[in-house]
Amino acid sequence: MKQYPIVLFLLLCLPALATVPPNEYICNGENVTVSFSRSSFTGQPIFQITRPEALRPERYQKQLFTQDSPIGELVWLKLDPAADGPNGTVTLVVPKIILDPSEKGPIPFTTQLISVTELSFWGGVENLTGLLETRKIEQLNCTARWVAF
Repeated sequence: MKQYPIVLFLLLCLPALATVPPNEYICNGENVTVSFSRSSFTGQPIFQITRPEALRPERYQKQLFTQDSPIGELVWLKLDPAADGPNGTVTLVVPKIILDPSEKGPIPFTTQLISVTELSFWGGVENLTGLLETRKIEQLNCTARWVAF
């Protein structure tokens, strides 16, 4: 009748089985609002950036990439360059968060949005001189939650 190790194992594993990662992140900065959903009604992830000067939110689905890193998950997209205009990437740093489904409400956290702009030229960058790349780091206050789509 040595069932204690099995019962103890089950008790230790049950809380881990009941936890879920968040699938929706809403972030606000000084002049930017960012939302990232790991899934949507279409089944695709959505990354949306809203700035006051923009006429409409920029919503991205196709060129969205994720990668684990020592500082958290990097969620980035490659911006489409306009002819002779800037191109680059926008990266949201998402820390590792595990939610307890019994808790109500989102989990707050702070993070950064990193924008890298590269100067492009149809003749190639070898014909350009000076600063060819700039970075802008914006501090964000965010919430993470799990949403059933």
